[in-house]
Parts: sequence; structure tokens; C-alpha cells
Amino acid sequence: MFRFLGYLLLLIAISLSGTWLFENNGLIAIDWMDYRIETSIAFAGIVACLLLFIAVITIEVLLWLKKAPRRISSELAVNRNIKGLSLLAEGFAALVDGDSERARDLAKASRKLLPAQPFVLLLSAEAAKGSGDAEGANRYLHAMLKNKATELPALKGLVNSARLEGNFTQAISLAEKARSLKPKSDWTLPVLLDLYKKTGDWESARNVIDSHRGKNPFRKLFKRKMPEDFHARIMREKALASLMLSRKIYNEGDVGQAYKYAKEAYDLEPDFIPAITNLCNVLLALGKRGAAKSLVERAWEYSPHPELYEIYYKIYPDEKPQKKLKRFKKLIAINPESSESYKSVALLAMDIDMLEVARENLKIALEKEETKTLLKLMAQLEEKSGTDKEVITELLKKAEYTEDDNWVCESCNSPAAKWDVLCKRCNAYDSITWKRYDKITILGSDRMVTNGGKAA
Repeated sequence: MFRFLGYLLLLIAISLSGTWLFENNGLIAIDWMDYRIETSIAFAGIVACLLLFIAVITIEVLLWLKKAPRRISSELAVNRNIKGLSLLAEGFAALVDGDSERARDLAKASRKLLPAQPFVLLLSAEAAKGSGDAEGANRYLHAMLKNKATELPALKGLVNSARLEGNFTQAISLAEKARSLKPKSDWTLPVLLDLYKKTGDWESARNVIDSHRGKNPFRKLFKRKMPEDFHARIMREKALASLMLSRKIYNEGDVGQAYKYAKEAYDLEPDFIPAITNLCNVLLALGKRGAAKSLVERAWEYSPHPELYEIYYKIYPDEKPQKKLKRFKKLIAINPESSESYKSVALLAMDIDMLEVARENLKIALEKEETKTLLKLMAQLEEKSGTDKEVITELLKKAEYTEDDNWVCESCNSPAAKWDVLCKRCNAYDSITWKRYDKITILGSDRMVTNGGKAA
């Protein structure tokens, strides 16, 4: 635009100058060697302008010719980029469509046209992964680490690859690096929490939950399962981490520090039997027998459990039998509706050979519910009392067709001897619950499994 205006002004100036020269014309004489040239000033001006115009045009043509290779190269590069980006877009569309082979071909073609484009490596990595070429995918992902634009997705891909290979230590290292690059990333925190749990690093798991429990990543992680109670789910996660950390520290001999986390787990999940029994064991190790006794009695009111009986029994190891029996009868007063209360008194009475007291309480327990354990206890009692063998046989036969409450994995439906945060059979997390266990066929098994894990 400015150049056009410049040319226009120049043309006007030349026109005005030419008009003035024609109106005020004169002569110019040039003597050169044996020649003499005479012309008018107007004609000389026209010739000078013509020569200047030819010179400008010549210079422009020369400059255009000089820039032609660069211009052609630039146009070719633009066309190559357009075609390469088009292939790249088609490749990602093929990935979304599930056509990994086509995506791989398009990635290869776009890589030739766009060798410096980092997202070509991303397409190549995803296509290789979709085709089952894990080694090739990892090679492209490592190449992506060299570019800031693709470093974070590369780390995510390498973390997932390490997790699939079972290399949790490497996965944690990569995830922590990704977290340092982008602390607010949605995927790093849930992944780190899962990896810490799998490696038993409960302190790190607890710290992650405690520091970021209100952040969106955890909301996204748990809202599918419990959209109505996200906060409760996070508190459950922290309680489990604190419980497992307490167990670990207790086994290492630091009872005082174990108490801190045991109390935290109990405060977060006061109805959770493993949290209650763990806190009781720590209290007993600290010599706080009265606190452990009160804790068992408080828990017995809403959740009587055989493991609580075991703790209640060992609180006072030197206690006299009659005094112990009197203390155990308090459990009936606390929860008279539970058969577990009467069973506990019966077990203690049998242990100290007070058979009539045991019989009386077992009868009440059996009236409330018939379980394998209660029927077997009654058979033992009848055997101690010298009862007819037919009665004992009948009780044992009846016991074969009944079941007890047990720790059972809700993921694979297999029983567990004791509660643990991970199922030893299917490795499911926080899946073991206390419930009635019946004969079932475990999915994925080629044989029938019964209570206790025996084949049917």
C-alpha cells in the first residue's frame, strides 16, 4: 500500500516536472571527442526518466530472481507441512476409530513429511501401542521426552507401560517426575496413590491423600463408584493407609509411633473391625489395658466379632477364671441380641470346665442363629459331658450344611483367614469384608471351591 502511494507520488512529481520543463524549455549541448550532441532540456529529462525506470525495473527483476529459490523452497515446505498435518490428523482419527494399522501407516508417512513435529512421535507411539508393539511404543515415548511439548504425555505413557510390566519402582519415579513438571495434573496423583499402595509405601500414600484429598483428581477417581459420598471415600482411603502404616511401624518395634496412626485410622473408621483390633493390640503393647477393654466393650455394642473376643480374653492374662467369666458376662449385657455374646461366654466357660454355663449360653446362641462354629461347639460340649454319640453325630452332620461368617473377598469370592488390605488370591484392594460365606464357584477357576478353599 505504501509502495503504491510512493509510486503514485513519484509519477505526479514527474508529470509536474515534465509540464514545467515543456513550458520553460531550453537547449543542452554536449561536446564529447569529435561529436556534438544538442537537444532540448525536456527531451533530456524524458530520456533520464526512462533510463531511471529501466534501471529500477532491472533491479527489481534481479532481486526477484535472487529470491526465487528461497520462495520456491518456502512454498514447497508449506505444502509439505499442510500435507503432513493432514496425514497426522487422519492418523489420530484412525486411532480414535480403533484402526491401529492404518494409524501406524499414516504416522510413518507423516514422519517423512514432518520429521521435526513432536506430535508425529505421539501418533507413532499410540499406533505402536495399539498394534501390540510395546518396545516400539517405548522407543517413541523416550524420543518424546526430548521435547517440552510432548514430555508430559510421554511420561504418562511410560508410567502406564511400567505399570503393565509390573515395574512399580520405575513407574513411581516417572510419575513423580511428571508431578514435578505439572503439580496440578489430573492423572499423576491417583496413579501415585495406586502405586504407593501396591508397593506398600503407606506413608507416601497417606501423605498424598492428606495433602490433596480435596483436589479434583481424587474426585474424578472416586466419583464413578461413590458420587454421593466422595468425602467418605477419601476418609476411607486415609484410614486404610494409616492402618497399614501403623501395622508396619508396630512390626518394626516403634509402638509409640504405631499408636499415632492406629488412633488416626480408628478415628476415621470407628466401626471398622481391623482398625479397632489394631488399636487394641497397640494399647496392650503400651500397657493400657483399661483403654483396650473399654474400646472392645464400646465396639461390641454395634459390631460383636470373634477377633474382639480374642483381644478381650488376653487383656488380663493372670485374671482368675471366675472374675474373667464375670467380665465376659458383661458382653451379654452390652449386646444381648447377638449370638456372638453368648458364644463368647460359652467358649470361656468350656475353657474353665463350667459345662452347664457353657450349655446354657450355647443353647441361647443357637436359638438366635445356627452356624457351623456353634454346632461344632455344642458337639464338643456334648462329647465332654458324655452324651450319646448319635446326638453328637447329628450335630456334626448338621454343621456340614451350615456356614459361618468369614472374611470374604467381594472381588473373587474367596475366603481369607484374616483381613488384609489386598486379597491374596486376586490382589483386589479393600475388597475383603465380613459376611456369611456359602459354597460357590469362583469365577475363573476350573473347580468348585468350598469354605476353607477345599475342592468340592
